[in-house]
Amino acid sequence: MYKDGDMIIDPEYQRYYRWKIEQRSSFIESMILGIPVPSIFVSQDGNGKWDVIDGLQRISTLLQLAGELKNEKPLVLKGTKFLPALKDKNWETLGSNFQRIIKRRRINAIIIDSSNNTSIKYELFQRLNTNGTTLSPQEIRNVVIAMANHELFRETNSLSRNEIFRKITNNITKKQKSEQLDKELIDECYILLTVSAESMNPSDDLQDFITNSLIDNTKLLENLDSNKENMLSVFKLMAKILGENASKAYKNGKYENRFIRPIFEMTFVYTAFHKEKIRDKNELLEQYHKKIVDSSLYKKVTRRGIRPVDRIKNILLAKGDLHVKDANKNS
Repeated sequence: MYKDGDMIIDPEYQRYYRWKIEQRSSFIESMILGIPVPSIFVSQDGNGKWDVIDGLQRISTLLQLAGELKNEKPLVLKGTKFLPALKDKNWETLGSNFQRIIKRRRINAIIIDSSNNTSIKYELFQRLNTNGTTLSPQEIRNVVIAMANHELFRETNSLSRNEIFRKITNNITKKQKSEQLDKELIDECYILLTVSAESMNPSDDLQDFITNSLIDNTKLLENLDSNKENMLSVFKLMAKILGENASKAYKNGKYENRFIRPIFEMTFVYTAFHKEKIRDKNELLEQYHKKIVDSSLYKKVTRRGIRPVDRIKNILLAKGDLHVKDANKNS
């Protein structure tokens, strides 16, 4: 099925949680020893083709061992706890007995028919990887977006590595970066440019809100290039005028170093809605940014107990008005 293109293993989202060589060797050991292996989940389209939803590493490990995984060198195993003799073995040197055992092993496949409902595979992937997983919400979203729209997935990765974006978010911590906050911010900026505040439900979970607002966003997906350019133009203005202070709080005459998400969001929204005025008069953005922390809007969106989507809705409704008292009358 894999050789004929009837089973899709997409390397673009596979790489986000690639097994280490020790994990792959351990899996092959389990296959040989007869240790039970979890089922794989696939979605089947109207033509009968499979899109692997859960089980990418198990399938790709077997294919790599057999030397069939595209763009990968054949797998050379490491010695394992119960089979140390696997060290430096590949498929050819594994021996006919072990080869025969692996070829006869059964792995159950749960097939989900997505021919009439393409969104079911995204929902299934999220459910399979939300509970009891070490993946961050953004890592899960990466895969869901890759399955839904490859171009959006690639652009998000590209923008997160952009030097200008990195400059204005240079104070993101290593831990936040390991959880892919940078990519989540890019996804959120797409939403801020293309989703109306009135359509936002303040009680929604942030991660579900971001994912659903991207997958079902016709305004974004049909005009991805122009939205990307719009986003970059906002980042350029922020970088030019505020530089590395763009996501920092200005207090007592100086900038603190800590990354503050609401400040980044408010600055992005203000810049996006007032680009032309700011281009003509750069000090407008600098003055705005220094007033954020003491503003009624900032106090409103950072008050204890406010939900993240409610915060985003308030910021977007205000469009840069720092002293709006009730930016979200409908929330």
